[in-house]
Parts: sequence; structure tokens; C-alpha cells
Amino acid sequence: MKQYIDLVKTVLSEGTLKPNRTGVDTLSYFSYPFRHDLKDGFPLLTTKKMSEKLWHSLVQELLWFMSGENHIRNFREKSKIWNAWANENGNVGPIYGVQWTRWKSEKLVFVSRKVCHPDYDKERKLPITCLLKQDSNLSSELQQTFTNTAGSSYKVINVAFKDIRRGLFYRIQFARTGYIPPFGVRRDVILSGQIKDVYEPSVNNIGYLGEEASNLPKEIRNNIKKTWGHMLERCYNKQCKEYQFYGEKGIEVCRRWHCFADFLHDVQRLPNWQEKIDNPSIYQLDKDYYASTTYAPNTCVWLSKSDNIRYNSSKPVIAKSPHGQIRIYLSREEALQDFDIDKKRFYTIIDTDEKYDGWQFTTTTDLCRKQLPINQLKGIISEIKSNPNSRRLVLSAWNPADISDMVLPPCHCFSIFNVQDGRLCLSLTQRSCDLGLGVPFNIASYALLTHVVAQETGLEPGVLSIMFVDAHIYYAEKGSAKEDWDHSRILSEQIKREPLDLPSIKIAKKSIWDLEFEDFELNNYKSHDLLKMKVAV
Repeated sequence: MKQYIDLVKTVLSEGTLKPNRTGVDTLSYFSYPFRHDLKDGFPLLTTKKMSEKLWHSLVQELLWFMSGENHIRNFREKSKIWNAWANENGNVGPIYGVQWTRWKSEKLVFVSRKVCHPDYDKERKLPITCLLKQDSNLSSELQQTFTNTAGSSYKVINVAFKDIRRGLFYRIQFARTGYIPPFGVRRDVILSGQIKDVYEPSVNNIGYLGEEASNLPKEIRNNIKKTWGHMLERCYNKQCKEYQFYGEKGIEVCRRWHCFADFLHDVQRLPNWQEKIDNPSIYQLDKDYYASTTYAPNTCVWLSKSDNIRYNSSKPVIAKSPHGQIRIYLSREEALQDFDIDKKRFYTIIDTDEKYDGWQFTTTTDLCRKQLPINQLKGIISEIKSNPNSRRLVLSAWNPADISDMVLPPCHCFSIFNVQDGRLCLSLTQRSCDLGLGVPFNIASYALLTHVVAQETGLEPGVLSIMFVDAHIYYAEKGSAKEDWDHSRILSEQIKREPLDLPSIKIAKKSIWDLEFEDFELNNYKSHDLLKMKVAV
């Protein structure tokens, strides 16, 4: 990219020598504007090789950010680029992804009661409605009807494939549900009946496993399965001790969640999912946040036990000052803490509509809740779809309240999306800009984010604009103790190279929240040779 070459040339020729926290000086230039139209190609640097490993890290980091995790315990198995900053437990604090997808708020708000969305309570269709014809060439032994250990009957349809070491594998189909296991089954397993029909109800005659597609660690998956089983148990098993508080009172589970695979998929997208992962014994599946009578994807959140207790016993109080200021409290006890008055007298004031020092107090039966963590990215996508002309499409990673808890304050800290003539543009403000290593990665990363959000909102990718506030090149004199960290000499050679045509990318047509690395394709990437530089931590 010529824009990048021009940026490097400017800093090399006009940069000011400055010390910094890393101990390696920099040539620093203030506020350099970068602009690239994504219709001209994907901005992956060509004047040095950006390896397949780096492309892998680029995609995995964006997916990691969108997951909202505050640690690298899963990410470090896919990339090592954050290893230098994480602590011994793999924690990095509330950095980019946490701020993007679960910005915390202590604000109290009123929420509406929710009912199950009709889409989640439709009658589920079986995977196959007709039974396949059995291959007549099968041995007589395999042409009979078999029954598994749960009492479900099945037939062998044909040979699926032959394994050199393990012999023939067969395709089978269950009679009642039409389910065909995706992998072939060996003869000895067929005869033993040790085959599960994942569409046959196996939990309280209503819950069935379905076909899972999850990469969750086994311990977490099992914890979620236990939650699923408990939910069905107390809603449908009359012998369960908790049935009197749930099923007997009309509490139900939406049909979609009768299937564990769908349940497992959906609960990972509920508010406070990462909190559930970090504190599995504290956070529980909750429908009472929205006072719903149905467990469903649109009625449930992960909620701490203490908040659940507060909400179930709350009698909200609204306080209005003489000047019209409004304060909301979950209970009388919490309101009393803000006013210097005797408890008995305070309760009398509330009950009789009296005023205290000009303040007026009223109680309400409306649902008062602590605001759920804010998914900025989800909100931006929703706003683009409903109001593409909005000028409020802001994504912030800079949260002053959390900076001290971050292992590294955000470098690329503030983004604004903007739609122009059916094209999604992005303006990024980056406070700290390492031109040798970080900036080429950052340019490509935010181009990728623009592509992803554009596809999710039905738009074409537009212009990527970045303001590099402190654009710097690490500099050390030749022969000095810090010489190995000098980037200036390598970049001076790199800018002599002629930029090549930019590559293109292709992204699978999936929900942004379901994307995986395999859904991204980099095409026609050509570059000059690799140039290595050491990172200053």
C-alpha cells in the first residue's frame, strides 16, 4: 500500500525522538491520517510478507474480541500474539472484547415483561420425514430391524465407506425420527445396539440431544447440560421437588430448547455468558429478569444468585428531587441509604405521599433491574439495520473505569461506523501506533471488522479511515544495547520495495456471532519477502 509507505517515510524524515515506557526510544509523529477504499482490495501489506500464521492470528484475534473473553486461555491455543502481556493465569483484563461486547453498567433501568417469541415455540421437524430404501445386497444378518438400548428401532441402509484397518462402516436410519448418524457405524456396534438416536426424547420424555456443533471445553459443556436437564426436570417432572414452583405454576420451556444442541448454541449468546464461564457456580440461567413464564432465547439471561434474590424481593422506589432529578432504587432499604432520616419515618413518607426536604417518593410495580452489560457491537449492527443514516454508530474500547485493570490500555481505542451510499465506512482513532509491527496488523484487522459488519448488515465495504495519533518507529543506534529492537533500518529498506496488487477476501454467509476461522478466505495474496522485527513490550 502506497499509503503505508508514505506514512513510514513521513515518520522517518519528520519524527521526533522520544523515550517511552518500553525503554526503546521512538521516532514519533503526531496525528497522521490514513485512508483506504476497500473496493481497491483488502489492505494486507505486500511490501513484506504477512505470513499465513499472521493471517490466522488476525482472524482469530477478531473472533476472540467478539467473544468478549478477558483471558487468553482459549485464544493462546490458536495464536501467541497476546502471550507477552497476559499474566500467569492467562488473564488480560477487560480489554477490547470485554468493552465491545459487555461494557458494564451499574445503572438501574425499567424493563418490559417478555413472552417467548413465536419462532422459538414452533413444532420441531424431524431431520428426515421419509425412510430410505434398504440396499438389497446387504447380508441377511444386516437386513433385519434392530433395536438400541433405549428401545428405538433402526435399519441398516447401505455401506457408508470402507476403512483399510477397521473394515466396513454402514449407514443406518432410525425408524421413528428418520435420524441418520453422520458417521458410519461398524457391524459390531450395529448388532450391540449401542447407538443413540439424538432426536429421540431421553429427558423427561421431552428433551432430546440433537446434533451438536460446539467447541466448548468438556467441563463447561457438561455444566450447561446439567443446567438444561435441571430446567426440564423442574418444569415437566412432577416428582421433582421444585416442580411445585415451576411446572405446577405454568412455567414452560420453549420447544426449541427441548433440544440440547439448540440450547447449548443459544445460551452462549445470552447476556453475561462470559460471567457464567468465569463463575459457573454463581451465575445461573434466569427468566425472572424479564418476569417471563417461559425459558427461551429472548426471555433469559445469565444472572448472579445475589441479583436474582434482589429482583425477586424488590419493591422499586422512584425519588424525584425539587429540581426534577430522578433516582431509581430497587428497594426502600436501598433508597434509605441516600437520605439522612429515621427508617420508620422514611417508610411513612413513602406510604403517605409526603415529601422530605422537597423530595417526592413513589413506589412502582414495574420491573426495575440493573442494566445488563452493553454489547456495543450488537447495538451498532442493529442500529445500522434500522437507521443506516445514524451518526451515533460508535464503538469504544477506552473505558476509564477499567484502564487500571487492563494489562495493556487499548491502542486502537475508538471507532465510528458510517454508511455512505450503501457502503459501510469505518473511522478509527489509534492512540499508539507501532509502524513496524502493529500498524500493518491493525489496518488489516479493522478492514476485516468492516467487511464482517458490512456483510452482517447487507452493505458493501466502504472506506477505512484511521487517525494515527502517535505514529512511531522504534529507534536505537547501531551498536547500542537496544540495537536489536531498532525498526528504522529495516523499514528504510522496506519502503524501497514496490507495493503489489492487494488481495481479496471472502467470508461465509453466516451470522457474525457464528463465524469461525474456516469461514474466512484470503485470495490472491502476493508479497515481497518476510522482514523480521522484535516487539518492544
